[in-house]
Amino acid sequence: MAAGDLVIASNRLPVTVTFPAGSLTLEPSSGGLVAALGGIATPFSWVGWPGCVVPAGAEREVRERLAAERLFPILLSREEETEFYGRLCNDTLWPLFHGFADRQRFSEGAWRHTVAVNERFAAEIAARSAEGAVVWVHDFHLLLVPTLLRRLRPDLAIGFFLHVPFPAADVFRRLPSRQAREQLLLGLLGADTIGFHTSDYVHRFRATCLDVLGIASQPDAIALGGRSVELSASPIGIDIARFRRTLAQPAAAELAARLERRYRGRRLVLGVDRLDYTQGVPQKLRAFERFLEREPARAETTTLLQVLVPSRLESAGYGSQRDEIEREVARINGRFGCPGGRPPVEVVDHIVPAAELVALYRRADVMAVTPLRDGMNLVALEFVLCQTAAPRSPGGAGGVLLLSELAGAAASLPGALLVNPWDCEGLADRLEEALRLDPAERRARLALLREPVERLDAPRWAEACLARLAGRASGAAQAGSVASSATRGTSPHRSSSR
Repeated sequence: MAAGDLVIASNRLPVTVTFPAGSLTLEPSSGGLVAALGGIATPFSWVGWPGCVVPAGAEREVRERLAAERLFPILLSREEETEFYGRLCNDTLWPLFHGFADRQRFSEGAWRHTVAVNERFAAEIAARSAEGAVVWVHDFHLLLVPTLLRRLRPDLAIGFFLHVPFPAADVFRRLPSRQAREQLLLGLLGADTIGFHTSDYVHRFRATCLDVLGIASQPDAIALGGRSVELSASPIGIDIARFRRTLAQPAAAELAARLERRYRGRRLVLGVDRLDYTQGVPQKLRAFERFLEREPARAETTTLLQVLVPSRLESAGYGSQRDEIEREVARINGRFGCPGGRPPVEVVDHIVPAAELVALYRRADVMAVTPLRDGMNLVALEFVLCQTAAPRSPGGAGGVLLLSELAGAAASLPGALLVNPWDCEGLADRLEEALRLDPAERRARLALLREPVERLDAPRWAEACLARLAGRASGAAQAGSVASSATRGTSPHRSSSR
């Protein structure tokens, strides 16, 4: 199969373009999607944004360097980066899809830029796709692309995967623009297959299509314009082989031994979260404070180590989130810390190298994954793998996974202690319970968690999704032609001159 027979599209390419000291450099991007697609055996092309505004004089060099890796960039202007990526994606769709509709900020100008950028993605994908190719589009930035692409290339088999939650219909309706609401759904329905992390998200999408568009559906399909759009719940996992390689590194063992010495005689509660209001870090801190209030002596025996991964620091909203977390940490340590002693809350506010991260996972007595809403959450799976593949001692009891019931991963991980992160008292109760569990119960819970984590191996997930999409390829041309005529005239999308 040639690279043009399979085309991947996402907002970001698997590399980021930078210009240190004025010279072009390609730095690998991180994330679950990059890890999942890195294991695909079939060669493919990838269309996406290179992560920066490329100076006009460097555009040709960037395109040539990336094309050598079968990467094809959508180059955004500073205005497009601000309006499309910053305002519409991050400030409107991200809070809306995570259930924080009160945080969204919608503008018609940002919407127009979003339409234009999605049109450019569709045109570039069409140009890079061979006849009858399979195209897999990813995430909420590109919701309009499937229908736009189908109009250009009805011969293609088009799949879409949403990596964030899909909101309830009444939340989706809080997007102020009726036109935007309808076109986001119709744009998505241009795909042959649409994947979500959980069956709950599938149900919400179906209910929203009925509520907003008046389109009824079957549990696993929506009929539109003479074609059937397949719906599926396919939770993504982690790259098992990559984590095992990291666990086998001598550096990981050395760091694990160092952590054992540092926290000897203390119980370690670990949090690893992006700096994002959806992750519930302030709520976690307040629950830990309540845990200490019940028995202040616990401050001498228990440490909460919170890793904060930088995210969207240019946004004022995320800056205020960081400030709130810093205030909470200072207040808790001021209340319960002792002069010259170890503070009960420690914060690491930078990206942690892989070897150090797996060592932290191995050492944790409790892994507190407590987002207020999350599409999946791969940290929970990473912790389980590191605990079950390399326990911290031959006779060790292992750690306990404390997991928000509002994370998509909760539907896939029996054996976790589920919590509601909005319930401060309940979260403190669950933390106490997790730390009290006897060794046999800890081992039993980890045993339950091991099989689903290994089954959700990311490369295997990608291959299964692509196999499902390839199965639709034979009828794509005929179905696509019908869909194009059925939806023509319903969309306000203008043709792009770019």
